[in-house]
Amino acid sequence: MTVLEVKGIRYYTKEKNILDIPSLEIEEGKTLSIVGPNGAGKSTLLKVLALLQKPDEGEIFYRGTVVTKTNALEIRRKMSVVFQEPLLLDGTVYENLEIGLKIRKIRKEKRKGLIEEWLEKLGIYHLRNKHVSTLSGGEAQRVSLARALVLEPEILFLDEPFSSLDQPTKEGLIQDIYLVLKKNHVTTFFVTHDFREMQYFSDIACVMIDGKIAQKAKPVDILNKPADERIAKFVGIENIFNGIISEIENDIYSVVLDDSKIKIKANGQYEYKIGQKIRVLIRPENISLTENKRGIENTFDGIITEVYPTGYSWKYKFSVADKTFIGSLNTNNIEVYPGKEGFICIKPESVFLISKDMI
Repeated sequence: MTVLEVKGIRYYTKEKNILDIPSLEIEEGKTLSIVGPNGAGKSTLLKVLALLQKPDEGEIFYRGTVVTKTNALEIRRKMSVVFQEPLLLDGTVYENLEIGLKIRKIRKEKRKGLIEEWLEKLGIYHLRNKHVSTLSGGEAQRVSLARALVLEPEILFLDEPFSSLDQPTKEGLIQDIYLVLKKNHVTTFFVTHDFREMQYFSDIACVMIDGKIAQKAKPVDILNKPADERIAKFVGIENIFNGIISEIENDIYSVVLDDSKIKIKANGQYEYKIGQKIRVLIRPENISLTENKRGIENTFDGIITEVYPTGYSWKYKFSVADKTFIGSLNTNNIEVYPGKEGFICIKPESVFLISKDMI
């Protein structure tokens, strides 16, 4: 069932269009994520959907009923929002969870039961009497999430709630929140600029660029089958090459990349023709580095030209004739350094194509 739907939403300033969303739906019990670069309009869309900001054009429907000035406050009370910063009130953890329930005139006994339930679920029951000024960043964000969830909202809006946390704290909180949302079937609208968070949380995800929805799909399809080159680059596909289809046989596409040829297992997803110009997409983690030629398709010999760290892993640049591939190291069994010769292997099913017309 659709909980929230928008039609023809536009929001703009004199200088530019901030939002241009023909249609979008949030389904009950599901998590819809919006991912995109800074300035894409993600947070503005969240504010519009959460009835915190009025669009210049378009309509918002809550369970099939159009939102108006008359019913907006009543519908807004069915929603909760968690922002990047916790924005806690001066007081104890317990008091922060209690304030929204008091405003809604929930009786004391029921308030106590709800607060204790969500303190337990978020793993912060032991902090209930602590003043918020004594909390760590991760603890404060857990309190902010518990404060939102204790209201039992019909839609939970999350606006990059993990972006200000250090990596270990972020990873622990993401795992816990994911389990809480799924176990309690919380309808969620999640905004992030991190496609890895999108992959973890989402049932359906949208990539937003320049105020528009550029692609809506399952996270795995966005990561591996981006609709265009802008999205491919955003989701971490660093190997993008021009090619021409030279052969098609048994759903295997052979593509010429200047002086080399690569094979792609299509799995019925393409309808390209021989001679068509396309773009070849390969994720760094789908390139395997080896010291010995394995005698399989898509094995290329060359030389490592650069090795560099990226967070918790390493990447390398591998020169093959006039092409440079970027791979991700996932093993400590191979010694890597600039100038070392070797081979890279790319499985045909891990290579993807997009038409040059989509660029």
